[in-house]
Amino acid sequence: MVIDDVLLHSYEMYSSSKAFNAANLTLNLGNNHFKNDMLSQLTSLFLHINRLSRLELSSIFSDSDWMNFAKLSDLPKLMELSFRYTNRQTFDYCHFDPFFEAKRTLTHLDLSSCGLTADDMIGLSHSLDHLLKLKKLTLDSNPMIGVKGLNYLDGVVEKSKVDILEITNCGISDEGIQLIVRWIYRLRSLDVSQNRDLRLSQTDIDKLSDILNNEKMPRRIILDDFRKESPAKIFGLSFQPNSQFSGSPFEADQ
Repeated sequence: MVIDDVLLHSYEMYSSSKAFNAANLTLNLGNNHFKNDMLSQLTSLFLHINRLSRLELSSIFSDSDWMNFAKLSDLPKLMELSFRYTNRQTFDYCHFDPFFEAKRTLTHLDLSSCGLTADDMIGLSHSLDHLLKLKKLTLDSNPMIGVKGLNYLDGVVEKSKVDILEITNCGISDEGIQLIVRWIYRLRSLDVSQNRDLRLSQTDIDKLSDILNNEKMPRRIILDDFRKESPAKIFGLSFQPNSQFSGSPFEADQ
């Protein structure tokens, strides 16, 4: 039985149950290889699951372009989308800008370990401008983003387009400290841990502590206690695809 038959059979069984109309659903398609244009073919089936609120696409691989990816915006309850650990080539097959423009109610987007670069942040920040209710953005383990890439997200944070930002192991150095200090006033939670080149001076630490202690709204910042005069206290490895693909999946003209 191929995956589309499995999904159809599962959908028919669940749609006949009492719980179908009472609860939002999560569809987990992670760790699958979609041959040929299977993702494009399955999209019409996804659209029948009108209670679908979370779509998990972590660690997937597709042989071809997901031509109708933007049609997922027609799902009325869809609020969370995860591409965590997804192959970069497959990630490039999706067309995010038209999806975000049509699906403005997305609340959580997880793009961890997708091989994102600083240049990708240009298109992503433009796409995120479409969203009205985004609460959480996860970009962990994309070490090629760096401070340059984070600067492109500055406008998104300043416009309060996101409440929780997770950017662990994203190649952030000391140059990003002023950006972090500014973002604390906008974000409820910021995780910048595991960025081994981000070494804080005692002045930086005191400043962050004063901001958090004096704010009326509860906020939190997660970071490693790396002092500039101290050696690194953490060792980690991040494996990213080494193939280079032109363009960015977030660009509107794709």
